[in-house]
Amino acid sequence: MRKLFNKLKYVWILAIVIFVSLYFYKNFNLIFEAIEKLPFLNVVTAILAISIAKVLLSYVSLLSTEYFSGTFTFPQMFKIYNITQLAKYIPGSIWQFVGKAGYYANHGLSVSNINKSLLVEVLWVFFTAVFFGAIFLFLSGIYVDLSFLLGRTKKYFYLYGFVVLLIIIICAYYYKKVHSFAHIVLHNYFLDLKILVTMLMVWIFLGLSFFVTLIPFTEEISLMTFVYIIGLYALAYAVGFAVPFAPAGIGIRESILVFGVAELLVGDYGVLLASLNRVFYIVVELVIVIGITTKTMKENIKNQKEV
Repeated sequence: MRKLFNKLKYVWILAIVIFVSLYFYKNFNLIFEAIEKLPFLNVVTAILAISIAKVLLSYVSLLSTEYFSGTFTFPQMFKIYNITQLAKYIPGSIWQFVGKAGYYANHGLSVSNINKSLLVEVLWVFFTAVFFGAIFLFLSGIYVDLSFLLGRTKKYFYLYGFVVLLIIIICAYYYKKVHSFAHIVLHNYFLDLKILVTMLMVWIFLGLSFFVTLIPFTEEISLMTFVYIIGLYALAYAVGFAVPFAPAGIGIRESILVFGVAELLVGDYGVLLASLNRVFYIVVELVIVIGITTKTMKENIKNQKEV
């Protein structure tokens, strides 16, 4: 089964590359037209929103270790989180965790606590994506009209039902481990609240990063549209996170975003804007890693000179 998934990952990546290449080839004029319409301020806002979300996600990593006696500082965790995150694009879907586990081990965490910390972080990201995604999608409909809400419910009901059922089955199968694990997590109320609020801000900023790029291409700009985009983005992130053959959910997240904004856009810009959001996301990750690496190299050179 693992070999099959590995093959699927390479096939999926190849399919994404081919699709994107064909799309850009066939829609060359549309792309330039869209770039001209997209204000520079909107691009800066999108990149800034993603950057803030990355800082907040680093903080969630830090809090996840505190359940199990982690003693990291935020600068340490910011470095660990962002350097290891680039590995998620490597087929295998485990390399970011392997890298992070190595850093954790070097800072004195036991193997058991490393595994638990990583699991807590993953669960918080996934469950808050599902939870806040459902809430924001629901709110975006309930304040517009009942038919809109019913239509939105039909679109996502089966998906959420499947996710909830899957969670119940997994928890039932691993009851003993889940029980002791949940006891540790659920009885740290202050940590739970901090992570919950932090993850709420993460989904708001990531939703904002996509929303601001839609503004020039839609006539339906309102607070409820923004609420809808937050929910849609969180849902897309959760599904992409859960699909085993798509590294970092690439292609899956974008497909859901394209489907979700199709009725909002004036023109066929969905694929372009969803792809652009992914490009911004990767650029932010690269810039952060380059910044961290450059700073580390300068500090090492300075220390060598002092010695």
